[in-house]
Amino acid sequence: MVVLTNGLGRVFLPDGETGQIESLLSNGYWVWQKEPIAPVIPDPVSNEETAAAVDWTQVKGVSDELAAALAFVGLTSKAALLEYGAENLAKNIPGIGKRRAQDLMEFARE
Repeated sequence: MVVLTNGLGRVFLPDGETGQIESLLSNGYWVWQKEPIAPVIPDPVSNEETAAAVDWTQVKGVSDELAAALAFVGLTSKAALLEYGAENLAKNIPGIGKRRAQDLMEFARE
């Protein structure tokens, strides 16, 4: 997944969409280089730290692309999603509106 920004918003595109990517790059967008942040929890068996990840596609209406977008911005756990909030989801991640954001929040509270 490639994430482009023009400073005001972000566009999430699959890697194979080179035509769209080149078009947006020529229109003032640039590649957004924010590193995803995964929460780290200790593994009780080995005492090693491992990243916990949630399968967001279990939520109705969340595609593989949206799940990848959530992971890309660092929302890989229910706690991170709850902290981020429904309003930020709807505002900052294309493809997530108010209803889908509420569905994600309900899933995270389970």
